[in-house]
Amino acid sequence: MLIILFGAGGSGKTTLKEGLLSSNSSFSNIICTTTRLKRMGEIDSKDYYFVSHDEFQKRKYRISFNNGTDYYGIEEKELCKPNGIVAIDLSFAKEVERIFADQLLRIIYLNPSQGALKRRMVNRGDQIQKIASRLHRDNLLLEEFNLSLFKSPCIEFNNESKDEVLRKTLSFIQASKISCQYLNKFKGFDRVND
Repeated sequence: MLIILFGAGGSGKTTLKEGLLSSNSSFSNIICTTTRLKRMGEIDSKDYYFVSHDEFQKRKYRISFNNGTDYYGIEEKELCKPNGIVAIDLSFAKEVERIFADQLLRIIYLNPSQGALKRRMVNRGDQIQKIASRLHRDNLLLEEFNLSLFKSPCIEFNNESKDEVLRKTLSFIQASKISCQYLNKFKGFDRVND
């Protein structure tokens, strides 16, 4: 199963990912590669693989994008991890369902208010001019983003607390696993009408 956390910058994707990874040892951390600078507290090979633009171009990615200044990508080796969790920018949204259509996906979409996004980006040390351009870019992406386009089960959170989001996400994933186990158990059987 591949668990995808979508959201705008500052939506809480990384916080939720860390909560999920610490709550269940069967989850695997899928690490994206990026050319952006490390933020305070981030660790190379844990939060991201931080590389130069030249190094980024040498690697092969299953999916990648450029947000205007920095590149992001996910290598194939990362996607082979069991029960992988990946935090993905909205820029990846259009390609995810197409690229991963053959895999069991669970989509978690974090969509807090604009005020909460701005506050979180300021708190993590983002530059004011970058915050304004990121909010503008993400607003444009949000206008195109529609969860109903995904065939995979999805859940959306708006302004819930991080503890509530973690609790509901774990329940959503567990319910999805049970439903898949049930469907797989009866795969190949035709339904009999009485």
